[in-house]
Amino acid sequence: MSYTINTTSGNVLLTLLDGTTDSSTGLTLIGRNYTGYGLLQNDNFVRLLENFADSIPPGQSIGYNPITGTLWYDSGNATIKSYDSINWNPVSGRLASSIDPRTLGNITVHTGDQWWDTTNQQLRAWNGTTWYLIGPNYVPGQLKSGAYADTVTDTSGNTHVVVGTYSNNNLVSVTSYDATFNLSPATAAPYNAFLTINPGVNIANTMVFTGNATNSLALGNVAAINYARNDIATSFGATVTVGANLNVTNATISAGAGPLIIKNNSLNSGVQIYTNTPALVGVPSLTINGTTGLITVANDPALPLGVATKQYVDNSLAPVESNVAAQISTINTAVATLRSDYFANIASVQNVINSNLVTTVASLNSNIAGVIAAEHADVASINSNIATVIASINNIVANVLPLLAPLNSPVLTGSPKAVTTPDLDASTNIATTQFVSNVANLIIGALSSAINNLANSSSSGLANGLALKANIDSPTFTGSPAASTPALGDNSQLLATTAFVAGTLATVEPTLYTSSTSGTGPKITFGSAPPNPGSGSNGDIYLQFNLN
Repeated sequence: MSYTINTTSGNVLLTLLDGTTDSSTGLTLIGRNYTGYGLLQNDNFVRLLENFADSIPPGQSIGYNPITGTLWYDSGNATIKSYDSINWNPVSGRLASSIDPRTLGNITVHTGDQWWDTTNQQLRAWNGTTWYLIGPNYVPGQLKSGAYADTVTDTSGNTHVVVGTYSNNNLVSVTSYDATFNLSPATAAPYNAFLTINPGVNIANTMVFTGNATNSLALGNVAAINYARNDIATSFGATVTVGANLNVTNATISAGAGPLIIKNNSLNSGVQIYTNTPALVGVPSLTINGTTGLITVANDPALPLGVATKQYVDNSLAPVESNVAAQISTINTAVATLRSDYFANIASVQNVINSNLVTTVASLNSNIAGVIAAEHADVASINSNIATVIASINNIVANVLPLLAPLNSPVLTGSPKAVTTPDLDASTNIATTQFVSNVANLIIGALSSAINNLANSSSSGLANGLALKANIDSPTFTGSPAASTPALGDNSQLLATTAFVAGTLATVEPTLYTSSTSGTGPKITFGSAPPNPGSGSNGDIYLQFNLN
C-alpha cells in the first residue's frame, strides 16, 4: 500500500509508492518494502545533524526543492538560514555574556549577530565592525535615562502618544504633538505630575532650561507679546508702575483716543513739575497741592499767553471794577426808562392783535365747511363704485369659476386636447392619443424586424448546434471523451476512468503483482497478447486488456 506523506500543516506533500524512494525534499523518503533502506536513513540523519551544511543552498548543491521551514547551515558565512518558500533568510546568532563574546575564544561573530551584555543589561548587534547599542541607553547604575515613547489618557478618556525624557529615573520633560489636553486623575506616576500637556516640549516644574534660546512664547508664564520692546513702538494694555526715577530723553508723552491722565496715587501727595531754568533752581514751575487739589505756578505771567494767577488777575481787575460800577449805575437808569415806555405801548398792541384774530377765525370756519361738503360727495361716489365691483365679483364666483379646472389634480370633461410631444419624449408633458399611436407604431416595427432577424439566424444555427450534441440514451462519443475520476473503492454506476482503474490495481495485494524480475516471488504481466508458453514461473499472473 502506498504512503501519503503530509506536511505539519496537513497538506499532502507527495504519494510514495511501494518499493520506491523520493529525494525531492533533500531527504530520501522510503516506500514500503524497499530493499537496502538502512543506508538511506543514515544519510538522512547526517543531513539533519549538519543542516545540509554547504557553501551554496541545498537546492543547488544536492539538487532538490526545499520546503518551507527547511534549515540550512551556510558554511561559507557560518550562518544558519531558514527557507520561507522563496528565499533563504539568515537566523542571526544570539549570545549572552558579561564581556565581549569575541574574547571568549572559538566564537566568530557575523553581521546581524546579537549580544546581551549581562553586566550592563544592554542588547547590542554586530554591524560588521563593532557592537552597535540597541538599548536601553543607560546601564543599571544610571537608572532609567533617555527618551521613551508612552501612551497617556486625558480626562475625556482619549489616549495620546507622548515621549518622556528621563534622567536617573526622573521624568524631566514630556513631548506631545496633540492639542492641549488635561491628564486623567488616574494617570500613574510619573506622568501625574503633569496636569496639563501642551503641544511641544513640557518641562517638569522643578526643571529649567539653561543656555541660550533663539525664541520664546512666554516669560514667567506671560505671553511674549505682553512685554515691551525697545526696537519698535509698544502699547501697554495694563498699568505700568515705576519704582525708581523714570528718565525720559527727547521723548513725547501722548494719549490715544482717551485723555492723558497724570495722577499721584499716594494719598494727599501732590504733583510738581520742574524745568531746567536758572531762575527757578529747586523751585517747581507748577505745583498741584495733594490735599486741596489747587494749582500754583512759580510767577505771574510776563507774556500775553502766560498763565494768569489769582494775584495777577486781582491786580489787573482793581481799576476795571471801579469803572464797571459807574457804568452799571448808568445802565440801571436807562433800563428804568425803557420799562416805563414798554408797558405804555403793550396795551395798544394787544387790542390790535385781538381784532385781527377774530376775523381770521371766521374765515377759517367758512373754508372748513366747504372742504367737508366736497369730501362727502367723493365718499358717495366711491360707495357707488364699490357696489358695482362687488356685483361683478359675485358674478365671476357664481358663473365663471365653476367652469374652470383646478391646477392640482384637475378632472377634465368633454374632449380636452393638448399639443402632441415629439416621439419617444420622456418628460412630464401630457401624452396625447396621437403620441401613443406614434410610439406604438415604432415599437411594433422594431419588434417585427427583431423577430424576422431571429427567425432567419436561428434556424440554421440551432440545427448545426444540435448536430454536435449527444443523446442522453445510449450516446456514442467521438474524439477523447473524459469524465471525473470517482474515489478509490467506489462501487456505483459512475463512469470509471483509466485513472480509477490504475488506482484500483495499485491497491491489490503486493505479492500478487510484484513486477521485479529480480525478485523470488510471483510477478504480474500486462499486455494485449498472451506471453510465450514456458516464459513464466509458478504463481505468475497475466492480465490481458482489450482496449479496442
